[in-house]
Amino acid sequence: MYSLLEFLVLAACLAMLHKRWGWFGLACALMLWTQYYAIFYISALELVALIRSDSIQGWINGWEPPLWAGILAGASFLPWVIVLRNQMQTLQGSYWMQFTGVGMLPRVLFENLFMPPANAVIQIPLMLACFAWLAIALLYAILHRSENLGSILWLAFLPFALAVLVSLIWQPILHYRPLIGISPFLYILLAMPVEALFQGNEVRWRTVLYAAIFIVPLIMISDVSIYVYARVNKTSGASIALTYIQEHWQPGDVIYHFGDDSWVNTTPYNSLPNYKAPDCGATLGALSAKTRTAIGQKIIPISSLTYKRAWLLWSESPLTPPCSDSQLTSLGLDPKKPLLTTTNNEYIFDGLWLLEHK
Repeated sequence: MYSLLEFLVLAACLAMLHKRWGWFGLACALMLWTQYYAIFYISALELVALIRSDSIQGWINGWEPPLWAGILAGASFLPWVIVLRNQMQTLQGSYWMQFTGVGMLPRVLFENLFMPPANAVIQIPLMLACFAWLAIALLYAILHRSENLGSILWLAFLPFALAVLVSLIWQPILHYRPLIGISPFLYILLAMPVEALFQGNEVRWRTVLYAAIFIVPLIMISDVSIYVYARVNKTSGASIALTYIQEHWQPGDVIYHFGDDSWVNTTPYNSLPNYKAPDCGATLGALSAKTRTAIGQKIIPISSLTYKRAWLLWSESPLTPPCSDSQLTSLGLDPKKPLLTTTNNEYIFDGLWLLEHK
């Protein structure tokens, strides 16, 4: 939904720039049905359309096409408003998304510019370099003002500001993922001084310095570290469980997964026999049937398996069906007494059990 949200934000922006109000309204309607943060983007787009309008009086009189396009998009969303209200009441006060203070604001903004590396020590200088780059970019944009600067600034920062405002006066909703729609406009700002530095054929020392200080380190630390991390690391819980299994492995053993997470996080790093339990209920965020087939999941009831011992990887979270406990209990195992606990916090519990075939 996040990549689709970003696509629809850009589609609505493009339609606005070309004054294709039918397409603008359609993109806004689809945006609302994709992600709730669409409300913030549509507000920013409507404001930019007003600023760029040839007739402010038309907006005052209420007949401007972009205004009606936005109203009709909102009207199309009305059937879902009751669901939205119920969801917000369910999440209020008990959801994992919490507003943790002023320090959270630059962090969320940073995550929409560059995905931070896992190493917390690297994150601090990376954030400092990122915001130094953004500060230089904003200063450059103001000093070399263009006719589109105001629109870019509104689209880059207004949705973020609205999300912060709602989090402060109502309940915490601020999160970097649904703010992905501001990223293209932030990147445009970052690109402005870079483009100016690299104009012309002569290499200037400030060009080299700018690239050395900001561009190359950010690309190397952020993008390259993600590539390396994805290849040589796995989640800490999966790593602990897999290490333990490999140290105590015996011929005839199998690894049995109750969820997709442990399968995805361990199977690339072992050549042992891995099997997946059939879903016992609707699991939010579960892999699709096509994806499961593509990654080679072997979904089979444990009663149909031939094994000496089965290493059971089980997870409990808000997304897990309530029948998970009963699955372990039916096998004669205590859900609260795992052989090994790999993750245990207020949101997720991951455990490892060993089932010996009788």
